[in-house]
Amino acid sequence: MTLTGLSGLERSSARGSTSVEDEDDEVREVVPPDQNESHEMKKALDKLRSLCGVLGISYSAKISEFGTVVERSRLNDAMDFLITTRDHNFDELRKISKEMIAEWRLSRPPFKRMSQFSWILYIRDADSADELSGKDLLSTDSVHKARKEVIALKKERDEMVERRYTAKRQKLRNLLKYSHLVNNDVHFSPREPVEKMQLKSEIQNIKQAINKAKSLASERTHLVLRVELVRKAKSLEDLEVLISNAKSAARVLQMGDEAVPYDGKCVDSVLSTYRERFISAAIKKDTKKARSKVVPTNKAKNLPHGRTRKGTLYLREEATDEETSEESREEAADEETAEESREEAAAEETREEPADESARAEPAGENARD
Repeated sequence: MTLTGLSGLERSSARGSTSVEDEDDEVREVVPPDQNESHEMKKALDKLRSLCGVLGISYSAKISEFGTVVERSRLNDAMDFLITTRDHNFDELRKISKEMIAEWRLSRPPFKRMSQFSWILYIRDADSADELSGKDLLSTDSVHKARKEVIALKKERDEMVERRYTAKRQKLRNLLKYSHLVNNDVHFSPREPVEKMQLKSEIQNIKQAINKAKSLASERTHLVLRVELVRKAKSLEDLEVLISNAKSAARVLQMGDEAVPYDGKCVDSVLSTYRERFISAAIKKDTKKARSKVVPTNKAKNLPHGRTRKGTLYLREEATDEETSEESREEAADEETAEESREEAAAEETREEPADESARAEPAGENARD
């Protein structure tokens, strides 16, 4: 089959010119000499154009692959390859569409995000690939894009499930801590670590444990209050009264011979522990107070008053009567000695005064003789 009915520019291109045709409308028309063959070729080219559009392939680039002569066998082979690719992409997108819609129902992404893949609904509703003719609708890029979105949705849903599991687990811990219970009291045995496939079933188990913990928490409110008041007792008498009240509250919850649990132990054992701690703390406090009343003393005379480098306060001992009398005698002797010294000093001053007068008189006599 040869190329006929072309313009001058198209003929020069057919002869090997270097001009490039970019738009589909500028593609060379293939017109065979036979009219029937021309009609079939036109249908084949229209089919090729449709396949290129739905697969996102350039029609002009595809035509240029045939060169100046378009052989029907090569055209049929190219169309068969494109049809196979289209059907394969259609099947892949049908599978992906089911997964994507399921992920939309589970993860509930924003509508704006779902609207970006609204075209996949056309593929989901179509019975065959022949019903689809949208541009790039069955392209390989669309397959990759849709598959990537499904993977992202699954990953986000797994992360959401993990967050829900962590939140439920923390809620159960808070309830048990508030009610002073443990996992065994609500028949819950956590598994560590939990695989992703088991997260949903584990969340259901935690929900059941939470419901049981809520029921027990409402029943144990009075008991928890009574036991916590025991820890705030100020005296031994108050302690015994509060312990008695707590035991009475525990007997209300007791079922048969089964002991009432509290922090993984029997409530009576917990109350006994509180009593022992209170008595031990009271003894230590009294001992410390008694030690603080004893003031260490030292008979050394030069010890300073107040706190020393080692932090011990030393005080002088009170003087006895004998020591007081000795000190008074010493003070009297010191006063007598001081008085004697003052008298001697006064006597010396009186002896020095006549000598001074005689010394002043001698110069006066000499002046008179002159």
